[in-house]
Amino acid sequence: MLLQNSFLIVTISSGVIAALPGLLENPSSIPGLLATALPQASNFFLSYIILQGLSGSASGFLQIVMLVLYYLKLFVLGSTPRQIANIKFTPRNVKLGTIFPATTLLTVISIAYMIISPIINGLAFVTFFLFFQLYKYLFLNQIEQPPENDTGGMFFPLAMQHVFVGLYIQQICLTALFLLSRGADGNANCIAEGALSVVMFLCTAFVHMIVN
Repeated sequence: MLLQNSFLIVTISSGVIAALPGLLENPSSIPGLLATALPQASNFFLSYIILQGLSGSASGFLQIVMLVLYYLKLFVLGSTPRQIANIKFTPRNVKLGTIFPATTLLTVISIAYMIISPIINGLAFVTFFLFFQLYKYLFLNQIEQPPENDTGGMFFPLAMQHVFVGLYIQQICLTALFLLSRGADGNANCIAEGALSVVMFLCTAFVHMIVN
């Protein structure tokens, strides 16, 4: 959640900084400038999504840290045949506390910008496909879930809460863009779309309540 707040701050500050010169020259154009500047912050998230998909999945397959630790354990702790067997053949435990936050963060970002910057849909598809292949390989070959660490599926509701956060962010930003949009005559030209976004926000909140 801390990471999500940090990225939200980056989004808002990027839009404000991009619009600052225009605001100083013409304060009355604040709505139009913000509506134009907010999508510009999506470039940061587009780069982040594809970077995580390429570098994150590659480093996950490479497992260079685990490889170094493996040989260190053999050198330092492998003094008996039993210890060597445990180091070589005992599977690693899954760390859901580190897997879920990173994955749901990508989900939140993708949902938040899926309409504001539609190109993120293709990048997110590639990213999640690569991570699907990565975790399929890890869970089949390297990772196990001991019974004492099983949560009974309680990580999934937590992940769903993060997904709904992404939906709320997306709908709030989309509503603001529609309501702040101005035509050539300076009048608001997307009031109906903004009202529809408000209705969508309320429907999402209703579904969220039912899911909870």
